[in-house]
Amino acid sequence: EFFKLGGLQYLDAISIHPYTQPSPPGVMVQQLEGLKTLIRKYNNGQLIPIYSTEFGWSTQEGGNTEKQEADYLVRGYVLQLASGIEKIYMYDLMNDGIETANNEHNFGMLHNLKDPLGAYTPKPAYAAYAAMTRQLTGWKFNSKDSTSSNLYSYLFKQDQAKTRVVWATRDTLAAIAANGPLQVTDLMGNTETLVPYQGYVYVTITNEPRYIKGDMSGIHESAEFQLTGEDGILGDPVSMMLNVQYGGSFAIS
Repeated sequence: EFFKLGGLQYLDAISIHPYTQPSPPGVMVQQLEGLKTLIRKYNNGQLIPIYSTEFGWSTQEGGNTEKQEADYLVRGYVLQLASGIEKIYMYDLMNDGIETANNEHNFGMLHNLKDPLGAYTPKPAYAAYAAMTRQLTGWKFNSKDSTSSNLYSYLFKQDQAKTRVVWATRDTLAAIAANGPLQVTDLMGNTETLVPYQGYVYVTITNEPRYIKGDMSGIHESAEFQLTGEDGILGDPVSMMLNVQYGGSFAIS
């Protein structure tokens, strides 16, 4: 109604709080596109800046886990950057209290200064936010790759260099088309280099966002190679099994 009455002409920007908790952040995409459609409708087809001044996930008992908070934080930032949101602020830095069952006490990336775990002890979201900042500062969103419905791949560019943020809504075996080695960085900022086999890097994509840097031209579901194993302890031997479903024309070596 405010838009209909001409209110947009008096605004420099619009502030929104696109909370989706406890759901994953994917549902905010439709909300953001709906908002932009309304702005264009009542502003002569033009957008005005949109600021996301508050969003996040509470890790209260029975709510989202601390790992989910970290995953959703990064995914939420990427989705909003891809939607053209100009400023994004996560809520919030520190838990407001120490009541584990209190929704409002558990939105922070750090535990409260009175927390039994210790003052300002970090949650996974804190490290995930730091890793995301290192990976994406100076990079501009370019495009969303065409993928199956459960795979998400967002391309960022810095001059001619490319990096992507990739995740899936369920564990998915995937093949990444690559013209050379790829640097793959996990949610916590650990990086490894993967070398393509006959033009593809085979990985399992999960709910956890990964940053993939290098000459990658696409990603699709593929069950050609599947490596599984039992849980174990670092340094102990474990049993692994490699399943191969290969229909290619080249010999496997």
